Amino acid sequence: MNETLVILPCYNEAETAPGLIKKILENKKIDVLVVDDRSKDGTVEKIEGIIKNKRLTILVRSDRRSFANSEMDGFRFAIEKGYKNVVTMDADGSHPPEYIDKLLSELKENDLIVGSRYMNGVSVVNWPIQRIAISLFANFLARKMLRIEISDLTSGFMAMKIDVPLNLELCAIQTQGYGYLIEYKWRSTRAGFKVKESPIIFIERTKGQSKMSAKHAQEAFWMLCLLTIKERFIGVNDNC
Repeated sequence: MNETLVILPCYNEAETAPGLIKKILENKKIDVLVVDDRSKDGTVEKIEGIIKNKRLTILVRSDRRSFANSEMDGFRFAIEKGYKNVVTMDADGSHPPEYIDKLLSELKENDLIVGSRYMNGVSVVNWPIQRIAISLFANFLARKMLRIEISDLTSGFMAMKIDVPLNLELCAIQTQGYGYLIEYKWRSTRAGFKVKESPIIFIERTKGQSKMSAKHAQEAFWMLCLLTIKERFIGVNDNC
């Protein structure tokens, strides 16, 4: 077993996940955990048919489908197995695996590294201008409401020491969709962990369909309002 585990939450990623996993596994110092949310497109079967590697584990969830719960199940797996570092990535290929070593190297002096699309301007490929504008506005709003200096709060590309998920009460996280990424970073900073951004180039998927929906955006907005109340009037409460 290596010291670092890459967690890939998957739902209907048969077109993209196998190729991405093969690229990640080229790094002999990294293990991979696929957390599949009961995909209907044969994602697990395709991965198992293409990749035979002892450094790959596939966990098929049985609980309610949720991006956040998939990722947190991955954290629990990493803690149980004794990994020292964890990397989270999207399984659609939008997060280039070439950045993994760079993010991990910055953990020497930090606890959590965020792969940032907005640290040096806008580093996004193949997004329409409307989507970029919405993403920038959402991150600006979240920064101001939560009083947190992270330019890309919605990034899912992160590297962290295992101490971060180990010391956060994962069961206290309330958001189930992609707004969870904002909540996770907020809780990490408020818990005293040293969080830093590192620039990446985000490449929009060329295969498959995005899982982002209006429901996810609505949930993220209400979550942001709730966290703002906690930030300004109540304080962080990690008790489950």
